Order: sequence, then structure tokens, then C-alpha cells
Amino acid sequence: MPDYSSLTTQITQFKTAATALMTDPANPLDANELQLVGAALNQMGNTLGVADINNSVVDGVATINYYKDNAITAFNTGTNGTRLTSAESNITNLQGRVTNAEGFISTNGAQYTTLQSTVSALQTSLSTVPSSWKIITANYTALNNERIFVNQGGITITLPLNPTLGWQVQLVDMTGAAGTTNWTVARNSQRIQGTQENLVVNISGARMTLVYTDAVRGWTLT
Repeated sequence: MPDYSSLTTQITQFKTAATALMTDPANPLDANELQLVGAALNQMGNTLGVADINNSVVDGVATINYYKDNAITAFNTGTNGTRLTSAESNITNLQGRVTNAEGFISTNGAQYTTLQSTVSALQTSLSTVPSSWKIITANYTALNNERIFVNQGGITITLPLNPTLGWQVQLVDMTGAAGTTNWTVARNSQRIQGTQENLVVNISGARMTLVYTDAVRGWTLT
């Protein structure tokens, strides 16, 4: 059985035969024959084989791909393509810089944390160092680790507010006259020697160190 998946061969044969009939001067076609030839051509023109359709699609796809590839090549080699390539390169460079910056920030963050710990430890260490001696001649509120010469009778030295374990204040009767002109150590809401009373210094030349222990005993004399 003949293969009619493509009608190319049959169309070519028909065209050859029709041309021969219409151009033979010895046997010209009459009107009826011309009408039959026209009808046959019209019918054949409306009929395409499977292979013809497939070949047409393949050719069309090939043409599309050809122009697509040419367009891409033209874009890549043109000004816009160069700009795009440059932009991609810049993006890559920026990504590298961001990565480096992130590493730098991470390293500095760790160093900052270490520095904070060092400063905190130093502050704790410094808080235990007694201050230099100071001379006081009027009412005064002492600070932790202060050393005070009381050089005036009748005044009040107030202990630090909100002390914690180990806070201390050193006091010396500088005038040597506390026995006749007393001065006072105010407890500032904490106990002194377990009592809720201020300490009146009435011994001439008295020297004392008050150390805070807890809420029950408060400031103790050493």
C-alpha cells in the first residue's frame, strides 16, 4: 500500500501531469476538463499529509530557534549585554565584600564581648581598692572603700546606701577630741552591730572600720 503520510511526491506528480495537459497545443483542455483540474488542485491543496504538517512545524521551530539564538548573541555582544556582564561581576564582588564584612563584624563582636568581660572584672577589682584618705569637716555621706579623717566634732558621717557584702568604710577621729565633742555615724537605714541605732563616737582618737555583712547584723565594727 502506498505511503500517504506525506503527499509531497503525489503533489509533484500531479503538478507535472497537469502542466503537460494544459500546455499541450495538440490536445488543449476544454472548459469542462479545466474545471475538473481546478477542482482536483483545490482538493489537494486542502489536504496535507502527516509528514508535511510535521515538517512544517519542525521548520517553524528551527526558524524560531535561529532567530532566538541570533537575538541572544546580539544582546550579549551589544552594549546592554556588556552592562549586564559588568553588573553580574559587580554583584559577585559585592557579595564577597559582604561576606568579608560579616566575618569582620563577627570577629569584632567576639572581641567586644571579651573586652566587656575584662572591663567588668577590672571594675570589680577596683571596687575593692581603698580610696586615698580624705579630711572631712562637715556632714558627709561616705562611699564604699572610703577612708575618712573626721576633723570636726558635732558632724554626721552617713554610711553608704544599699551596701552589699564586703563594703567597708574606715573612720579616724582626727581631732582627738571625740570624747568631749562627739560625732555621729548614721546607719542610712541599715543596722549597725545588729541594732537599729546610729553610732555615736565619743572616744577621743577613735579608729574604726565598718564592714557590711548582711541585713541582720548590718555594719560590723572591726
